[in-house]
Amino acid sequence: MTVPKILLGNPSPRNEQRYFRGKSMSVWTGFALVSNVTGWVANPRLELHLKRFKEAHADREPNQDEILEIMSREREFSLSELVVDIRENGVRTPVILSNSGVLLDGNRRFFAVRKLISETEVSDPKLSDYQRVPVIVLAENCTKEDEDLVLWHENFYPDLKKQWPDYVLATFISDRLEAGDTASEVAKMFGWSVAKVRDTNKIMRLINDFIVFATTALEDEGLGLPDLEGEKLASENYQFFNEAQKSFHEKIEADFEFKKQFFRWIYEGKFSSFQQVRVAAIAWENPSLREDLKSSDSEAAARVLAT
Repeated sequence: MTVPKILLGNPSPRNEQRYFRGKSMSVWTGFALVSNVTGWVANPRLELHLKRFKEAHADREPNQDEILEIMSREREFSLSELVVDIRENGVRTPVILSNSGVLLDGNRRFFAVRKLISETEVSDPKLSDYQRVPVIVLAENCTKEDEDLVLWHENFYPDLKKQWPDYVLATFISDRLEAGDTASEVAKMFGWSVAKVRDTNKIMRLINDFIVFATTALEDEGLGLPDLEGEKLASENYQFFNEAQKSFHEKIEADFEFKKQFFRWIYEGKFSSFQQVRVAAIAWENPSLREDLKSSDSEAAARVLAT
């Protein structure tokens, strides 16, 4: 079987079988120069933008440079964020090409790499790495129907990857900070902003206080939960702790009685929305609302929110 011309010789291309919606196809894996790949200008994701472009340019189709300009400008493509990720981690998922080098899947990755190349100085030693992209190329015996099948498979079928829970990610951040890394170092390590790292650290401090309170014995005014149960409850309610950190961090850190009551509300499942969390500090300052929230009524938070 002939190696597609678009593939570079180093590393050596490999021929293998891949499944697309149950059909086994012969493909080649390796690397190709970005400059040799033909971007998918008619990508359905770009349909509305293409219509606008054609209206403004006498029904002319945009070229690849103009597509890059459109995707860089429109927020929905988040191209700049992807450029940052590729600069730090490379293209993690190969783009898929027809045997002739036309892009079938990975349009956003492809144009993000082009944007990265355009923003990189010629003297940058990493430029040559950016100019190569990992690819999967259909073998020469693949038909137009096979190409369509790849398009449908890659765009209609999710890869089923599940992201780690927020609590797990936050634990990594907290552990690195406790190990002595600065917020800037941790931000660079995980690809987050420094502000996000610092906010996450505040959330984890609040959560750690909750776990201590939740696992403290009942006779010592805690909740008397086993360690794993306390951590499980914290993980499940991570975004409510996040909302508390954003809405009333200073107050909850300054008022220990309020903090304990907020923790009890979390334990009792008082909140079902971020809006309900936001009213907790307001309710605490109002004696009647405070008593309402402290009641066993599961609808108390919704009622206080409506007040």
